[in-house]
Amino acid sequence: MTHPPVMLRRYSDSDAESWNRFVAASKNGTFLLDRNYMDYHRARFDDHSLLAFDTDGALLAVIPAHRRDGLLVSHGGLTYGGVVSDAAMTPLKMLGLFDALLAHIKSEGLRGLYYKTIPRFYHRQPSDEDLFALFIHKAVLKRRDLTTAIDPQFPAPAQTRRKRGMKAAAKAGLTVGPSDRWDDFWAILAQNLTERHNLKPVHSVGEIRLLHGRFPDAIKLYCVTQNDVVVGGAVMYLTPRCAHVQYTASNPAGREANALDLLFFMLLEEYRDRWFDFGISNEGDGRLLNHGLIDYKEGFGARTVTLDHYEILLP
Repeated sequence: MTHPPVMLRRYSDSDAESWNRFVAASKNGTFLLDRNYMDYHRARFDDHSLLAFDTDGALLAVIPAHRRDGLLVSHGGLTYGGVVSDAAMTPLKMLGLFDALLAHIKSEGLRGLYYKTIPRFYHRQPSDEDLFALFIHKAVLKRRDLTTAIDPQFPAPAQTRRKRGMKAAAKAGLTVGPSDRWDDFWAILAQNLTERHNLKPVHSVGEIRLLHGRFPDAIKLYCVTQNDVVVGGAVMYLTPRCAHVQYTASNPAGREANALDLLFFMLLEEYRDRWFDFGISNEGDGRLLNHGLIDYKEGFGARTVTLDHYEILLP
């Protein structure tokens, strides 16, 4: 069967407004795929994003992407990427898009496609047309990240020990609320990552402040304080369908006082109208599961959702 023809064009800065407008109205896009978010670290990537049009010239989809190691990657600088589409997308149109995409990759002298799927809890409408196209083109599953999330309609019960921790923190006088004390929290976060994993936060405090300024309703900091001293906190990435924990950390005083138990029960109540995603619990190339971390998240009633990465190599 012949698939509907799709035309692709490289993204340029003059497309930013139409790109952002399309993502905002799409059925599976989030603010991470807005150019005002994507381009904060554009110097680190060889951008090769694409816009897809139907035969009438209407914008059908956008594809955040860059070149890396001879592959078109969607997207290495983001948790997810893939094809962002609207309600007009169908399986046949997606197959036509993938025909055009793989032909474009070949014409650019690239070896293939590395593709990160958008988790379903971000979808505002069913959006699995890309998964079918990946199957048709015999894509190989290269990585499966394991995140832990709560479905607001069917939450699992929280563990008694997490509830005890929350009550102990409240009794000790800890308080939780929105905050602008980014420097205080970032110092705790950076120290935790250095001591536990010899890593640094993906964002510097300057970068996260910049992104918060661009997306003040979507990126928020919540801090736990004890006698007005920050002892823990979380950076939340908020979309209409999901509240995602981007960063969380506590210092020794916060851990002693169960600060994060209090924090997460408050956040779960605050965002009880949507999915709540605690983030991934596997490390390295994805095959090492952090047992203690996932056990902690499951204590609040969260359960497993996978984030898949696929690869198609050209013959």
